[in-house]
Amino acid sequence: LNAVSYGLICQELERGDSGIRSFVSVQSSLCMYPIFAYGSEAQKREWLPAMARGEVIGCFGLTEPHGGSDPANMKTRARRDGDDWILDGAKMWITNGNLAQIAIVWAQTD
Repeated sequence: LNAVSYGLICQELERGDSGIRSFVSVQSSLCMYPIFAYGSEAQKREWLPAMARGEVIGCFGLTEPHGGSDPANMKTRARRDGDDWILDGAKMWITNGNLAQIAIVWAQTD
């Protein structure tokens, strides 16, 4: 599927129901694509098939109370703790956040 086709599909969805278009955009572009482009092979195997089937819903955390959606003003931090990441910060207006099983969260690292 090329970018123009994807855009036309989203435009048609928007014409019928902007909530459905928002869901599709968050699920595919903001959650699945980063996993596809930057995730490990294990992450791709674990998440992408179930997300494509709609069995797992993703959400996208960028917007913050004080900086809005401007990554340059982001206050949320992430630091390594062994094999884990510790997140410290606040996000708001997270589309699909109330029903998601996986989150793509923007954070600054050192």
